[in-house]
Amino acid sequence: MSSPSPLAEATSGVIGSLISMLTFYPLDVHKTRVQSSNKLSSPPTTTQTKSKSVDLLLRILSTFTIPNSLAEAKQTLSPHYVGVQYKIIDTTVSSFTFFFILTLLKQKYKKMALLNPSSTLTPHVNLMLSSLAAMANTAITLPLDGVVTRKQTSAASEPVQPKLSPWAGLEPALMLSSNPAIHFTVYDVLKSAIVKDREGGVLSGFEAFLVGLIAKSVATIITYPLIRAKQIMMSGNAKDATLQQTTTKIYHDEGVAGLYRGLELQLGHTVCKAALLMSIREQISNITKNPTFLYLFRARKARNIRT
Repeated sequence: MSSPSPLAEATSGVIGSLISMLTFYPLDVHKTRVQSSNKLSSPPTTTQTKSKSVDLLLRILSTFTIPNSLAEAKQTLSPHYVGVQYKIIDTTVSSFTFFFILTLLKQKYKKMALLNPSSTLTPHVNLMLSSLAAMANTAITLPLDGVVTRKQTSAASEPVQPKLSPWAGLEPALMLSSNPAIHFTVYDVLKSAIVKDREGGVLSGFEAFLVGLIAKSVATIITYPLIRAKQIMMSGNAKDATLQQTTTKIYHDEGVAGLYRGLELQLGHTVCKAALLMSIREQISNITKNPTFLYLFRARKARNIRT
């Protein structure tokens, strides 16, 4: 069995990322506002921002009503989807870049190591390649991520700071390359253990969802202080401070709990989003590996070549 192409993996990653992003976007807006606030920039004091993630999500969903017109639909959804057009661009570019680079790196590594294209890489190799792919992705897409963060937070309180560098938050963003690395490594390890003696070596949609949820939970808890610092720096509330200065300030003002402020929202949003992403990618991968699909694809390709 041949390994999937970088383009196919990147495409499935984009589709899964967009669906999962749009599904949980209202919660994304609220958790970004909680994470980016600090004691010097109007910390959240409302009941809504202090609610647990599940309660908050239910409250958000309860505000949705069936619109009678397009104008009414826009008015109803706009508070929950502020900056979504920028997020769609960011998600598309970021997901495609990450999965394309990661698949390409895996193929190059297997070729250099004289491994079979369908062979499974060891966890430490997966971790290394995922980190490299995430760092390259961050270097390319950080300005887009910054635009999304500032759009989400400015709608809640203060106007966007025009002089803020597009590369604000680069330090923690690069260090957060370990987040998807940990995520996909844990996912691959758990998946390999589950399908070890299973014919076909694939997970069901529900299994992929659960494995993705566990994997992302582990990655999020380990790296959360960096996530909090990054959001503060990207929103402009760090006043050009370095990563060390930002984390020190958080600890000084809010203690250890401050480093994990908004963790429930992050888990409620990111974990479910990532689990849905992995489930969708797994199903798309299963379809593209199906012999019937491959036969039809190759037959169509052969007809195009002849014509």
